[in-house]
Amino acid sequence: MEKTMKIDVMMDEKTFKDFALFDNFSYRKIWKRPLLFAGIFIVFALLCFAMRGMREQADLLGTVLLIIGLGLPMAYFGLFFRTLGTQLKRLKLGTPRLFYTILLSDAPDGIVMTAKGAVDQRFSWASAERAYRSDEAVYLYVAPGSALILPFRDAKGGADGLCAFLTARLGEERVTAL
Repeated sequence: MEKTMKIDVMMDEKTFKDFALFDNFSYRKIWKRPLLFAGIFIVFALLCFAMRGMREQADLLGTVLLIIGLGLPMAYFGLFFRTLGTQLKRLKLGTPRLFYTILLSDAPDGIVMTAKGAVDQRFSWASAERAYRSDEAVYLYVAPGSALILPFRDAKGGADGLCAFLTARLGEERVTAL
């Protein structure tokens, strides 16, 4: 088994967008609160509609609750996708470019990230939370809420080589295939 692996991460729009969608919707599960909010408001709107003949303006209140219950979550997700688009433009990922370099080794603090104009960051294998294998990359969470994107096209040995390397250091229980 290889003792070190160097990955020059060439980031593009698709890779970054795929990660952002995974991170926010699968890892952080940001969809839960807006969905709960919508569900509560829809239930109250239905209660108002059920009381249509018993209370004055029950239809009006039900309509307002329904609009709020559906509108705010839609605005929330719309803003998320608009912000993602803005971030992609700001990062200028239309053409792939070197984003950072990752050096993986057998050392206890064997995850090193270097980026142009930034201080090198070291992470330990013991504190690495988990690695998620998607179709085109591995998302290595080196700390809670902090991930490194490792595209297979940039890794020596491709998907199988990278996943075998990570599994040997993290253990099978901390590597998840999506």
